[in-house]
Amino acid sequence: MRFDAKSVDRLAAALRRLLERPDLVVLGLRPYQGGWRGTKPYLAHTEAMLENPTAELPHYPMVFHRGGWPRWRLTTLREALGATRMSAMEAEAAVAALVELIPPPERPTRPDEIDWAKFEGENGFAAPTDYRLLLERYGVGAFGTSETAQLGGWLYLLDPFHPQQSLLVQTEWIRRNARGLQREFPEQFPSWPIWPEPEGLLPRGGSIDGDELGWWTTGAPDEWGTRFFGRDDTFLEFRCGIAEFLLRMYDGELGSRFDAALGPPGPENARLFFPQAADARSP
Repeated sequence: MRFDAKSVDRLAAALRRLLERPDLVVLGLRPYQGGWRGTKPYLAHTEAMLENPTAELPHYPMVFHRGGWPRWRLTTLREALGATRMSAMEAEAAVAALVELIPPPERPTRPDEIDWAKFEGENGFAAPTDYRLLLERYGVGAFGTSETAQLGGWLYLLDPFHPQQSLLVQTEWIRRNARGLQREFPEQFPSWPIWPEPEGLLPRGGSIDGDELGWWTTGAPDEWGTRFFGRDDTFLEFRCGIAEFLLRMYDGELGSRFDAALGPPGPENARLFFPQAADARSP
């Protein structure tokens, strides 16, 4: 759902008034006895937040439920009131948090020197900052868990470095198929525009279950969100880039569709990245 500028301004004003009373903010944030936010390793974050909530409280609601504190700090609540575009520093923070969570391969499947200007020339758009940083660290492959190891991961990234096929060429059939489904089953599929239409869905990956994962191309590339075009009529929108999307996925913030695919977290189900074999490209 989208809100008009007046609604956003009223919400921002209400949040600013709330932040002027940090003593009231912390009343509902003190951990109960034995609660996870009052124990290690979360205690340090909790104490810092209670001391100065407007500086330390992240603007994502994930801190209140499953998965604990996020491992990164993209934007504080106060900063988020005026933030719309992910800066290079925020993109770096998101990718760094993902690297801490899931070590990249020693030899990522990508060119030794990535020519992002060539990518832009071939595809007609500049790659978002977090996408570039993600590919530089991990290369091409799939994110998953131990439970998806035999399948080579679950959520894969399309190969933007393919020598014969640009990203747009690789996604041409996906985009054409999405338009066909929208025309044939208008009551079943969302009426999202498809690239190159304004704010169109631009695929960048998918799942081994047949879901499509793409950019929500609204605004400049570093403002692009994420759209999930699910094979089981699961159609989701997220106002975040690929790096933050992956972090939220692993923290259990995206819903049962993702939880079921990845399996329950735990020592027997590690979070992993599976690099694509260098010779896996089809001509």
